[in-house]
Amino acid sequence: MRRAIAAAALAVLLAGSSRAAVGDAEAEAPVAPLNLGPEEGKRLLNLPPALPTSAPALTISELRRTKCAYLWARVAPWSYSKGLCEFFVSEHERAGIPAEWYWSLVYGFANFGLRIGQRAPGQCFGPMDVKWPGMARQAGVKRPNDLRDPRVNIHAHVLEMAYYHRQTGETGMALLARVFYPASPRRYHRWVPTDRRFRKLFKDYHRKER
Repeated sequence: MRRAIAAAALAVLLAGSSRAAVGDAEAEAPVAPLNLGPEEGKRLLNLPPALPTSAPALTISELRRTKCAYLWARVAPWSYSKGLCEFFVSEHERAGIPAEWYWSLVYGFANFGLRIGQRAPGQCFGPMDVKWPGMARQAGVKRPNDLRDPRVNIHAHVLEMAYYHRQTGETGMALLARVFYPASPRRYHRWVPTDRRFRKLFKDYHRKER
């Protein structure tokens, strides 16, 4: 009798431990959602992956180049190149007027359409409307036609911008007016519409970045 009771007790214990083991295994296993409609199932299968870590923020210098390239390529694709845009921004940085790259681009596009090698009356050359002789000789330019080289032209323009900035402290359109007509600074009527156009392009740029 005692043996029968002991055997029955042992069977109960073994059954309980077996159910406990199964219960632990079930608790660890992922539970599939039940009774999902087709649309809910699709939604769960198409969940986006984990967001990637964000790219490091651009430095101010990199941002200048990005914005310059964005503008130049859209308003004057006939003269745009990545290397020339890089040189353009770098010249302003080297001359100590990094933020003026924007106003120089306004100046070059409004005055000359940023057209390389173009010449206007009065011996002014594109892309930056640099006048010969003006201050070009101080930039190392020896002959008028040397200003048809875009890098020589940009270098001469930036040195002139930097010179008048140091003399007067002017920036933006006031500085452009000084470069445009040093004896009696005046604004060219195309600068304001060009500035507006560029700012609209910047708004489109930031809208796409969001």
